[in-house]
Amino acid sequence: MKRFYRAATGFILVVLWFFLAGPGMLFAAPFYPDPKGNINDYVGVLTTEEKAKLEALADELWKKTETALAVAIIKTTEEESVKMYAVKLYEKWGIGLKGKDKGLLLVVAVDDRKVTMEVGYGLEPVITDARAGRCLDEMTPYFKENQYGKGIYQGLLKAAGYIAEDTGVKIELDGTPVTFDDEEPRGAAWLVGIVLPAVLAFTGLGVLIAILARPKCPKCGARLIAQDRIVEKATYSTGGLASRLYRCTRCGYTREKLYRTAPLMRIHTGFPGTGRRTGPGPWFGGFGRSSKGGGFSGPKGFGGGRSGGGGATRGW
Repeated sequence: MKRFYRAATGFILVVLWFFLAGPGMLFAAPFYPDPKGNINDYVGVLTTEEKAKLEALADELWKKTETALAVAIIKTTEEESVKMYAVKLYEKWGIGLKGKDKGLLLVVAVDDRKVTMEVGYGLEPVITDARAGRCLDEMTPYFKENQYGKGIYQGLLKAAGYIAEDTGVKIELDGTPVTFDDEEPRGAAWLVGIVLPAVLAFTGLGVLIAILARPKCPKCGARLIAQDRIVEKATYSTGGLASRLYRCTRCGYTREKLYRTAPLMRIHTGFPGTGRRTGPGPWFGGFGRSSKGGGFSGPKGFGGGRSGGGGATRGW
């Protein structure tokens, strides 16, 4: 009988371990490697020539525009989304110079068949989410054929073209200027001067509509439910990072958006030496630039830059 009780007790302990500790043991934590250069192939899918061409592009972009270009090719992000992985890797590497934040990170997860582009604060006006998506769309057809080097090169050439056009310089590789085709309509910039007064007049109305109307699901048209969470807490000197997850309860569609939160504020109540902590939650708004980072020595252009959560993600 004692033997039976001991066996039963052991079985119960094993079951409890599986349900309480076991699930956490089934998933490996993501690995965030140290950079070996601007182009980091941790899988071995790039040829020597392909890596050299990408390094040359990163070097030229840095010299002409002070934009730090970084690539990380990994096997998998484990249970973490490729977007969140890119955000954390960007923060660890500190891509771009502190205060200028002109950095661009491309993460390719080969086994997950996912690719994402993370954009620094200072580069977001140039590499918008739409443009980042176009760059990735140049890559995925090559990825389907396991031609990762060619795909990455074509997509980053397009990104380099956007940056070169914005800064008014010519990016040259082997003496040949980088050219690209832009799907955006040319000659439309003059419309800004015409419609700007109207845009300003209707800004208040637009903000009100955005608050009252929740976004609709692009698949079934139902209203999406938004859920916010803090990824990186803010301090009194630096902003934080938050995530807003949109979810459709009807069809299961999800969409995640990362954004910056404002630094904490001290509000004095009239008594010397006292203060109160406010914000930041995802609802306090603000894409305030953080002063965190700096001092990282390594590949060209890695100097404490921060990302702003913009970019795009694709699968293939």
